[in-house]
Amino acid sequence: GTLRYNGKTYAYKKDILTFLCMGIDKTGEVKASSDLYRGGQADALFLAVLDPEDKKISVIGINRDTMTEIKTYDPNGLYAGKEVAQIALAHAYGEGLEESCENTVEAVSNLFYGLPIHGYCALNMSIISTINDAVGGVEVTIPESVAKGGMKIGGRWYGSEWKPGDRVHLEGEEAYVYIKYRDTREAQSAEARLSRQKEYLQGFIGQAKTAMKQDMTLPLKLYTQVSPYMVTDISADEAVYLAGQALSYSFDQNDIYTMEGHVEMGEIFEEFYQDDTALYELILQVFYDEVTP
Repeated sequence: GTLRYNGKTYAYKKDILTFLCMGIDKTGEVKASSDLYRGGQADALFLAVLDPEDKKISVIGINRDTMTEIKTYDPNGLYAGKEVAQIALAHAYGEGLEESCENTVEAVSNLFYGLPIHGYCALNMSIISTINDAVGGVEVTIPESVAKGGMKIGGRWYGSEWKPGDRVHLEGEEAYVYIKYRDTREAQSAEARLSRQKEYLQGFIGQAKTAMKQDMTLPLKLYTQVSPYMVTDISADEAVYLAGQALSYSFDQNDIYTMEGHVEMGEIFEEFYQDDTALYELILQVFYDEVTP
């Protein structure tokens, strides 16, 4: 509805559509986990926002280490109460399918002051290489954190020849490694990875729109191709429709946001604490219109 903030009145954009996109630290096709503590962590979390009134796309990146209240379950799958933990763990508490996704959706919605989320899509991150190549690859600018030593995943090094500021056209396995790589020995490595994911997503959306103009059947082809690696409550017809709508929407570097906050070292892992005021104002900026008297 409406709310007041700093003497101004704001109204929620009723036609806006919000989707939670999750990248799960799993490889291969999705399957239920027999251990309800190992549904896979959400290493990438983005809210994709379609605004039909302004015809624009906005994307909000969420630090996977954001400390917030999540539901927890015991080994028998019984509800065990709520605890404050990294938001990436909300997906881990579950079977790795719909329960895990719904748990994460609820955690994100609550973090964003009860924001409605209209759908979700969780992808095992290894499939990113296939999606990347389907749109023709994605160009990124190499940051210092990657260029200083390259990236190592699965015993193999990538990008050791890259220099800071290089423009690189990512293809195949490079795309997966680029958005997945994280050196946990480095401070605030989750923030550095989120920054790379944010830039990659910006390039991907632009490249995907170009590829769609050349082949309007691409969304359906991709949906079918990635289905074994994906958990979603969005049907193929809905995905094709949304992709067609988004093709005419504007999107640039100013439409992709990350949450403000600070990092503290917990007992074992880093913890990100959002700036509540900044988050509230970001929600007003993206999801609300100011109402003039």
